[in-house]
Amino acid sequence: MGSASQPAYCTWLSPKVTGTGLIFQSYATYTTRPKELNVSIRSATVTDSTIKISGFFPPFSNVTISQTRATMQGTTTLFDFTKMVPQNYVVFTILDTTATWPSDGTGGAVLSLVDGIRTLIKDFSAFYVIRTNATNAMSVLHLKGTDCSSLACFDIYNGLVAVDYASCTNCKTAFFFSELLDSSFANSRNGVFRFSNCTQDGNTAPFFKTSSPSLGLRFGHNGSVVFSTITTGGDLFSMPTNAYNYCSHPVQFVLLNINAKTMGTEEFSNFITTDNCDIYMGNITLNGIEYTTEAQYDTLKVNYSKIVNPFGMVLIDRGGPDSTGVNGYSNVYCVRSAYTGVTTEVLPPDEVVAEAAKKGITLDRWTRSICQCNSTSHAPYCSVVYDPILYTSGYTYTKETCTTDPVSCEDCKWGQWDQCDRCNQNYKFDAAGTNCIPMVCAVDHCKTCVFDTEDQCEICNDDYKLDENKQCTLKTCAQEPCTGCTSSFGEDDTCVSCNEPYVLETSTSQCTGCIAGYKRDGATCVEKGCSVENCQSCVFDTEDQCKVCNNNYKLEGTTCTMKTCAQAPCTECASPSGDDDTCTACGPGYEVSGTACAEKECLAENCQTCVFDSKDQCDTCDDNYKLDGTTCTKKTCAQEPCTGCTSPSGEGDVCTSCNEPFVLEASTSQCTGCIAGYKMDGSTCVEKECLVDHCKTCVFDTEDQCDVCDTNLKSDGNGGCTPMVCSVTNCAKCVDDTEDKCETCDTNLKSDGSGGCIPMVCTVANCNKCVDDTEDQCAECEGDLVAKDGVCGAKEGSGGLPLGAIIGIVIGVVVLLIILILLLLFFCCRKSKSTVEQVDHITRNEMENSDSDSKRKVEVTEETEVTVMDRAQQEGILEEENPLSAPTQNDTSQTTAPRRKARRARSVRNNGAEIADIDLDYMYDNKNEIVEED
Repeated sequence: MGSASQPAYCTWLSPKVTGTGLIFQSYATYTTRPKELNVSIRSATVTDSTIKISGFFPPFSNVTISQTRATMQGTTTLFDFTKMVPQNYVVFTILDTTATWPSDGTGGAVLSLVDGIRTLIKDFSAFYVIRTNATNAMSVLHLKGTDCSSLACFDIYNGLVAVDYASCTNCKTAFFFSELLDSSFANSRNGVFRFSNCTQDGNTAPFFKTSSPSLGLRFGHNGSVVFSTITTGGDLFSMPTNAYNYCSHPVQFVLLNINAKTMGTEEFSNFITTDNCDIYMGNITLNGIEYTTEAQYDTLKVNYSKIVNPFGMVLIDRGGPDSTGVNGYSNVYCVRSAYTGVTTEVLPPDEVVAEAAKKGITLDRWTRSICQCNSTSHAPYCSVVYDPILYTSGYTYTKETCTTDPVSCEDCKWGQWDQCDRCNQNYKFDAAGTNCIPMVCAVDHCKTCVFDTEDQCEICNDDYKLDENKQCTLKTCAQEPCTGCTSSFGEDDTCVSCNEPYVLETSTSQCTGCIAGYKRDGATCVEKGCSVENCQSCVFDTEDQCKVCNNNYKLEGTTCTMKTCAQAPCTECASPSGDDDTCTACGPGYEVSGTACAEKECLAENCQTCVFDSKDQCDTCDDNYKLDGTTCTKKTCAQEPCTGCTSPSGEGDVCTSCNEPFVLEASTSQCTGCIAGYKMDGSTCVEKECLVDHCKTCVFDTEDQCDVCDTNLKSDGNGGCTPMVCSVTNCAKCVDDTEDKCETCDTNLKSDGSGGCIPMVCTVANCNKCVDDTEDQCAECEGDLVAKDGVCGAKEGSGGLPLGAIIGIVIGVVVLLIILILLLLFFCCRKSKSTVEQVDHITRNEMENSDSDSKRKVEVTEETEVTVMDRAQQEGILEEENPLSAPTQNDTSQTTAPRRKARRARSVRNNGAEIADIDLDYMYDNKNEIVEED
């Protein structure tokens, strides 16, 4: 909130608080100190949410939260005042609160303070928490957080904090719980902190619990701390035994009318260190035992100065600043610096006792101490601020007999036995609110009130009847426009006739109807007015059905709409009245189209928008086009070979890139250059051609410099081609595209492997001369040798055999001998007769022809074929015999036997079986050597 020059009032009546809660932020800063701020929150219904108030409150502000009903969950706090500090006549009142948390949870606090910010109730400010009923709460009053950067995070300085008539059923932690670790519970300078008439039941949780291991209660300078009429199922105090509690003169610490499990001070060596301060104790009951003796009180380790009864009379005196002796009435109720003395009062007063005695009633009497207050303090306790608790009600625990008038008063106020609390029937409180006086019927136009009431009528005067609130109201039939009632008394309210323009409704007998042309306006008939907008006149007896529209409007059903011709861009209607909606003229940029105006269409080609009010003059061209006067031409940068413009829109015509083979010229930003290998041909890039004769490929990016000439041509050093000249000696033709590597040498010459030519060497044995251009094909042999198939050999019929043939014959003879031996062994074993025929190779064919029809030829295998070498005989006569039966003899020298061509091997026949011939063709050369052919 900002600054305010007048008092501000904020009121919430019956709010529903859910979700993030009700948050009130007061002034954060101000330039001029604002007037008081008064906040009221009444009858709030809270569902698991928080009422949070923070900020600065100007002096004399009041915040009242009353009749709150809360259903909570988890650890949600009901009232969060942690960011708020009441100072300078600021009063907070939390009145009649009921809050419930689930029984199986840890609960939340009814009221939370501190949480990192010092709560200083200062300079005539107060916090009142009155008539609170909490169930399953963590605590009623909670000092949240562990620190606030002060040794007194909760401090009452010249102010008052009171928790009165509060109950907490099954409090989970304590009735009062402080999380502060490095801070004392402080009170000073006439400050008062009080718990009175408070109850905690349902478990054994302590009533007052602190967390600091070293700091506890600390009060001085006329401060007062009061625990009066406290009932708890647990200990009164729960503090670490090393916590330091201290009071200094002049202060008072009151422990009066306590009923608890233990005091919670018994384990201390000394619960509180005093510096000449008054500590009052009295009417203490612990674990069901009433404490009455000094010995009993000494076990509590509280250094008391007085033991008093509930009315302030001293029972045990141990000194202290209060000098009242035994049986005297002490100043136990009085704030130290604000009282001037103590008197006593005997109740009920003498006149009340006497009046009761006349009626046969005997009243008990008692004496109580009365504080005498100075002019700057407030009765009854001489506090620096007003105390809402009536006199002694916070300190009296036993109800006495009423001293009020028993005829008019049913019951007196608790703790004030001379003041009435409830009056008897037909009596009410007087202006002072202390006595009862007869009731008087105050309802207007009422003959008789309801019994025991002044504001509820039972019988009304004539022409009046009762309403739902028991008040008398004038009958309708006795008021205009009704002209008469059927009965003036009783509840009957029937009208018999009506003034015009009213009409009597027969169903209700009331003047609730109107004649035609009129309507009801509340309880009155008023003439109907045409409510249709822009309507000149409505249909009779209607207000929402137009008959004739205003000029420039036309009827659409029963309503009027503005004509199109009366709206831009049309500037003129054919007829303003009637329903004709024809436009005859249009504004700039439009033209008449039928009966209406249409926007002029831009017809210029490739144009985005035309010049205003024209159709063929372009103002803005489409992308990739630019203005040429009032027409659009395509940008050069939007045409091939350009591939992009710096800006498609606007007049800029700068090319950004080109298609190959074109190249962007930086100086002109146009595609007028070509890549390497191309040249400009007009406005086109064409590939360069090689123009050199007999050239396969020119040097890259040239047309007249040959890089690769045709076959057998070479560069002439000037970019042209010239024929190659074979420079190899005795070379008929060089390798293609070379001048120093011979491909074909001259006759009888061959390549030397390095590109040169050397003479061929005839390598054939016994050869005088090879065939031209060969080295292994003999053309002319030595001596009597003749050339056959390129080699030199003996003439046919010379009887000589090559060495290879001789070796082959020897091997063949050995093989045949082995086979014959095996055959003989086979025949001998079978003892079969063998017939051996010697067949000359000359007559073999005749024998085969004659026997072909009668004999079956057997194929020769390696096991059956035998070849018998011929022995040379004298005079060329050949003798053949079975080698198996031939006698052992020395081999005949092959060099002395004449060579026979087409020699036939003898065949060995057994039982008509034929062994194939062996043809020895050219086995011997003319030197009788075996010839081996390739």
